[in-house]
Amino acid sequence: MKPIDVVEMLHWAIQARDWDTVALVYGSDATYQDPEVSIRGGEAILKRAKALEAPFSDVSYEILGALENGSRVAVEWRYRATNHHPITVADGVDLPATGKRVEVRGMSVFEVEGEKIVDEHAYWDDYQLYHDLGLVPAVGLFGSW
Repeated sequence: MKPIDVVEMLHWAIQARDWDTVALVYGSDATYQDPEVSIRGGEAILKRAKALEAPFSDVSYEILGALENGSRVAVEWRYRATNHHPITVADGVDLPATGKRVEVRGMSVFEVEGEKIVDEHAYWDDYQLYHDLGLVPAVGLFGSW
């Protein structure tokens, strides 16, 4: 299996909320980083994936493009979902469910060894997420958008 196939397997497992497959794809000592956390270990990564998905339903997770270079894979993605459950933010505060639809674009860079992801760096725009939820105003560098 090529590294890009492993990453695509992860993509489909997350969309289906197939947590057993998500757990299989990450190495036991894998590292993961996103805008809010930096963690190590397959169990911790699985816990993070579940926490990120828990507040949302009607999930669509689309790969917009992918590049593979040896054992590294870079993926641009779009995540769409509806917020039906509270969101626990980094400081432990629960934000109430809004019932609003969100669309967030991001990118993940993976390192794959064999058929396991050993490192992932995920990047996305938290501001866009909170804007879609109606929690922050729509402002940009050049005024409102």
